[in-house]
Amino acid sequence: MEIYRHPAAIEGRNNNILIRCRIHSRHVTTKIYYTYTMFDESVNGINAITEYYCSCYHGKRTLGSCAHIISVVYYLGWARHRDHFDHPALGMDYVLRDIEIQ
Repeated sequence: MEIYRHPAAIEGRNNNILIRCRIHSRHVTTKIYYTYTMFDESVNGINAITEYYCSCYHGKRTLGSCAHIISVVYYLGWARHRDHFDHPALGMDYVLRDIEIQ
């Protein structure tokens, strides 16, 4: 995941920040998804997200968000502030290995 912050102010939106994230697909090596999320700096919580868009199939719909948007919000809001970040599915590798050995 690579995150870029738009350096200039967005016209007509005083406190908004546009963040673009490039996410490589886990299933197709040549596929890259781009997410665009707009935050309002003057608001806290979930209401700070004013707009979002993802280039994936499910992200192009008009209602709800895809997993790519949620993962960016999770990373920006929680994971990057942790001293030690455990990947959510990291423990599954050891469970699957133990099953294969037995």
